[in-house]
Amino acid sequence: MSISEKIGQQPPLTQVNRAIQHFTDRHQITALFADYLNNDNLSPKKILFFYGDGGNGKSLLLKFLLENCCKRFSADIWQQQKAKTYTEVAEFVKTVTNKKHDFKSVPAVLLDFAQQPLDEDRPQDPFYGLLMLRRELSKVAKQLGYQLEFPLYDFACVWYLKQKGKLTVENIQKLFPAQELSLTGGIINTVKTIFQENKELAIVLALPGILPTLAASILNIITKYFGQDLTLYLRGRGIKTEDIQRIEQLDPDKELIDALPNFFVKDLEVAMKRKNAPERLILFFDTHEAFWGDWHNRGKARFFKQDEWLRCILTQLNSPKIVVVVAGREIPRWEQASQWPISKNQLECKEILNFEKADALSYLHRVGIEDPDLCESLIAYASFDDDLVHPLLLGLCADIVTSAQEQGGILTSTEFQPSSQIYQKSQIDQKLEILVERLLKYVDEDLEDAVYALSACRAFNKDLYFELGQSLPFDPTHVAFNTLIRFSFVWSAEKPGQNWYRLHPLVRRLNLKQQREITQDAHQFLQKYYQKQGNVPEEIYHTYWQDEQQGMEKLIEVFKLANQQEKNELCRILAEIEKEFLFCPVKSPN
Repeated sequence: MSISEKIGQQPPLTQVNRAIQHFTDRHQITALFADYLNNDNLSPKKILFFYGDGGNGKSLLLKFLLENCCKRFSADIWQQQKAKTYTEVAEFVKTVTNKKHDFKSVPAVLLDFAQQPLDEDRPQDPFYGLLMLRRELSKVAKQLGYQLEFPLYDFACVWYLKQKGKLTVENIQKLFPAQELSLTGGIINTVKTIFQENKELAIVLALPGILPTLAASILNIITKYFGQDLTLYLRGRGIKTEDIQRIEQLDPDKELIDALPNFFVKDLEVAMKRKNAPERLILFFDTHEAFWGDWHNRGKARFFKQDEWLRCILTQLNSPKIVVVVAGREIPRWEQASQWPISKNQLECKEILNFEKADALSYLHRVGIEDPDLCESLIAYASFDDDLVHPLLLGLCADIVTSAQEQGGILTSTEFQPSSQIYQKSQIDQKLEILVERLLKYVDEDLEDAVYALSACRAFNKDLYFELGQSLPFDPTHVAFNTLIRFSFVWSAEKPGQNWYRLHPLVRRLNLKQQREITQDAHQFLQKYYQKQGNVPEEIYHTYWQDEQQGMEKLIEVFKLANQQEKNELCRILAEIEKEFLFCPVKSPN
């Protein structure tokens, strides 16, 4: 059996699914979150905002809460928990499993703004990001026996696509799954019924006189769906046929795109008042800082425009049934925004710190590392000057130990002696580099090369891995790929059903800065690869990493032309690419 096969038998300790099994500490945060779900007298309810350094477990915390703690208990059971400690409450919430008698599962969705844009999954985009959130809400609610519908928002999205020349049956089926969005399916079927022809929807909706007919039909669909609840819906929304017609008059890029969050929120709040609605709903938003990269000093207007659609949603969500949790590196400056400001007293900010030594020791014991001297050495190695232990570094250390054990080797405490140099938090890259290189010593040379080559990719799947391997000097195999995706620093790109992955941002940034030859060769290959596909933004991205000046000049040139031609969607994608340049600037190799 090869080394790759041995390592590939078991997922790594810091890969999300397995890491959740060994989740350590965060008891006070877990108890607070549970209180937001179960305490009906909690007033006022605020936006929970978790902040802290990169790599210290904020994303894992959100996924832990999502998978283990979205539970609403009876009033009697929750009253019993109030007298207990944070640790006792957190353990109870995590471990109780009797859904029939003890709790109801609460619908919850997570949108990660750091997810790389892929096709129609673009979490930062004001159209596609909100649509991702809407799709997941309907899917999760349906799985739990609830029903959430967004009729006017759905129609506004359909009209937006029509205005952008993208309203095809294929796009509708991709963006609005029929099994989840019955009202949208009704809208599309109405269009087909009216014309009795299988035409492109963009052509159908462009015909004179169609909108008043369609608007009346949509209102009939809404009436049929809501039944006895129609009066409540119409009172809450004040919907008339003219309102649907008025959407036609909105400029898609200046007015309609800004109105979509309003439609979404109002539809959601009305849906939460219906008889078959859940008692609570949770919206998780991760990696808030990804909206900017390093744009923090680029002017107030430009800065606050980036997450404006998110603020629009958060400002208007007034239902006590909806709990919002956001995670980012810094406390947001939302109170300074001129549009949709959020005051500080509307936030409950909690800092997510690195592990205390006792929690780090508990983590090592959970993953099967018991030797006292080795544990002490690992903890010291993953600590900074304030004696707090960095979770990502500790997980990588444990990964090295278990990888060695899988090969029949035993690492001792002497092999993890801390450097005499005192590391500050700002020097995390130095320890990351040491640990990643050490971990890669336990794999085949081809797999080591693959890691550095894939550092060039914003996201990758098996097909792209093989494309790179066949063009660069490493041998791609299915076994090696399965080993690769089990490494601690390789995470799912969270693109459902597509099996896309990404390197942890801290590790990827480290590898990009080092500009190894194989990484630069990968950029060269990917530039040509995306050029053939006609994917201009990705082509520009990989051009930049070969020649910084040329990449920026091409980005500016394409952006100006797209702006002149009012290709606003392309402009937004290019802006996201530029943020990545600013987040990890490099000097041209020339």
